[in-house]
Amino acid sequence: MAILPLTRKGRPAKIEMIDRVIDVATKLQKEDEISASFVLSAMYVAAGAFVTTEQEDRIKEAIDMTGLGKKYEQERERYGDYRAAEVYVELVEKKIQTQGVTEKEACELVGISVETYKMAKAVIESGKELELA
Repeated sequence: MAILPLTRKGRPAKIEMIDRVIDVATKLQKEDEISASFVLSAMYVAAGAFVTTEQEDRIKEAIDMTGLGKKYEQERERYGDYRAAEVYVELVEKKIQTQGVTEKEACELVGISVETYKMAKAVIESGKELELA
């Protein structure tokens, strides 16, 4: 179903088929959320060059309404928090090593509080524990 738009000749026919697939997948969400999310995501990738801005918004909205969309968003935020924590810790530790300053001074140079630095270290440690588990 996800590649149906690619089987049509011409951009208008592809765009029309994308609309039909979005409608069917949205209705399918009530019965099979996982399949609907897969179809929408796969179609978005496969037909990305033909998707209009309006269709892109409809696809994203439909995916966001699913449990998988919510889980993806949570994971994306968690990864962003983890990556930010890595950057903070790396910057502070580099200042400590290269400039021979205290933890507090390094935090001030980086522009974060000591509390933020300690929270960032805790995020990284918890992330590493999760990776090993």
